[in-house]
Order: sequence, then structure tokens, then C-alpha cells
Amino acid sequence: MMEKYASVVIEVIRRTPAGKSVRFEKPEGFEYEAGQYCIFTPLPGESDLSKPLSFSSSPSEPFLEVTKRISSSDYSAAIDGLIVGSEVAFAGPAGRLTCRGGNGPVVFIAGGIGITPVRSILRYLEDTGVPEERVLFYANQCLEEIAFREELERMREENPFFELIHVLRDPPKK
Repeated sequence: MMEKYASVVIEVIRRTPAGKSVRFEKPEGFEYEAGQYCIFTPLPGESDLSKPLSFSSSPSEPFLEVTKRISSSDYSAAIDGLIVGSEVAFAGPAGRLTCRGGNGPVVFIAGGIGITPVRSILRYLEDTGVPEERVLFYANQCLEEIAFREELERMREENPFFELIHVLRDPPKK
């Protein structure tokens, strides 16, 4: 059984035209591994809407973050309506898609908002200084749909161990 936690939204970030990150306070003593997920409840007490969402934050960061593509569902509407100060709840952590480093080169393949656990892992590897080679193949519709684009580009520029390969259905015109 996963432990349940209450928290408060500290920041909401638009990542793409349809993608949004919600940052919330990390409860005292809460620990998780990069790549894990939680069962996130955006409106505790008001709704029973709960779904699994990967942490897009890294354990090395002082907050928790989940990122979701906003659709027309009731769950997406609840997340889209969150503002700083909103109460949220979550249960977790769970999941075995983790990487602490120390096992040699790593290749990641992600598409769209499926980047969230990969971002968690990459941020963790960057923050802890793991000197292993890592390659990310990241597929999206177009440049505007690349979540965490600036951060990933910065990682590529600053880290000789990181290679980023974008795969776009609609690449920019040359």
C-alpha cells in the first residue's frame, strides 16, 4: 500500500501549448527515485479523480513536479485549474523505471509528454555528476511540442556525456 500525502502547489508552468507542469511542496521525509511515479489527486476532498503520473522532478530538487498533456478530460480540467496555493494529494512513490548511474552508457527513447520520467532521471544524473554517456531520442510533432526543450538543450551544451536527438514529424523549414 502506498503512503498518502497532502501538499500545496507552489508553481504552475506551461511547458508546451498543451502541456503543463505542477510543482508542489515535497513533504518532510518523502523520498523517491528518479523515474518513479505517484497517484496524483488534483482536487482532494472535492473529487475522486486520481491517476498515475510520473514525477518530472528529480530527487535532487527541493520540490515535487508532475507534468501532463492537458486534454478534454475531467482529470485534465482539474489539473489545468490548479493555481499556486491549491491543495493537492498524492500516494507513492511507485515504479521501477529508475536509473542511479554507475551501470555504463544509457539510451532513452521518449515521445511527447512521455519524457517526464526521463527528464527526472536526466536531471538527477546531471545534478549528481554521473559521468556516464547518455543519449536521448525524443520524438514530437513539432518544435513547439518539445517539453523541457530549453533545459534539454542546455544539458546538451554543458555536458559532453549527453547527446540529444530530436525526431520531429513536422521539422522546421530550412
